[in-house]
Amino acid sequence: MPIDPVEQQARFDQQGYSKHLGIEFDLVEEGFARLRMPVKEHHLQSVLTVHGGIVATIADAAAAQALHTVLSDGEAFSSIELKINYLSPARAGDNLLAEGRIIRRGSRIAVGDMEVREEASNRLVAKGLHTFIIQKDTSS
Repeated sequence: MPIDPVEQQARFDQQGYSKHLGIEFDLVEEGFARLRMPVKEHHLQSVLTVHGGIVATIADAAAAQALHTVLSDGEAFSSIELKINYLSPARAGDNLLAEGRIIRRGSRIAVGDMEVREEASNRLVAKGLHTFIIQKDTSS
């Protein structure tokens, strides 16, 4: 099934939460997606670093967008587990790049690798693993 990045980006841009956080769709290829988020003051928690939930969100979204590229018509997915290690802080003014790669796509389970980096320095902010269950799409 060919990937239509324009259609995939349009679907991504409709997600209210991602739009609210300022997460931008950057690149999609088969089994891979990269998202970008300029860090603003409203992303920070009390010690003036990006809240871990926001870092996890952009990592999660990158892996999910990567998974979309390897699904067949009539398939949907849900998260089973997300594990993330926070390795260095991000601050206002940073630009975060999150990359998601599908490292295993079985008939029912898929596993994605996630990395979040600060774009200018290429500093690794977080590393994670995301496990999904693949199901029949019952939304229609």
